Amino acid sequence: MSANQTASAVVAVLTILLSLVYIVGLYYLYRYSGRYPRALNKASSVRLQKYAPMVWIFLIFTSIIEVAISAWILGVYRATGAYPSVEAWNGMILSLFSACWTLVFATIYLGLFMHPTLWQHPAVSVGSQAVWALITWCFWVACTAILNGALPLATTGICLGIVHCSQIQALFGKFTLLLDCFRSQG
Repeated sequence: MSANQTASAVVAVLTILLSLVYIVGLYYLYRYSGRYPRALNKASSVRLQKYAPMVWIFLIFTSIIEVAISAWILGVYRATGAYPSVEAWNGMILSLFSACWTLVFATIYLGLFMHPTLWQHPAVSVGSQAVWALITWCFWVACTAILNGALPLATTGICLGIVHCSQIQALFGKFTLLLDCFRSQG
């Protein structure tokens, strides 16, 4: 079995396991919040409690996908040593960091938001969420800028000499999706 196949298998299994852990955790959090509902006094609060968790869950699962793609590309590049440039390598590391950052903090915010008593904590306020979204958005923009600078032809569909170009294009697609989500949230 080659290093490429091993890296693919490891990343696929870890992604599935991580997704299952998140699904089980979200299920228990949903059940817990259903047993202990919080009092809401405005129609906007009801809509916020109904739709905001969907945004956080979307961010969590797109981040899991982003972690999987970034980790796979980095694993293959490390095993084969065939990365296009040092800038591309650094961009991939930053994309992995950004995906992990988004995954961890979106999970924390979802847990705090759904919890019956912790939702009143100042860390869950709209202002702190806006600051987090701005910082996270800056990380994603930096990832996109570094990778686009290192691999300018990868975004135009021309893959001349770029190893695993379609996977890098998938990263750019996820970047665009996440950046659009943060732009509409802010």
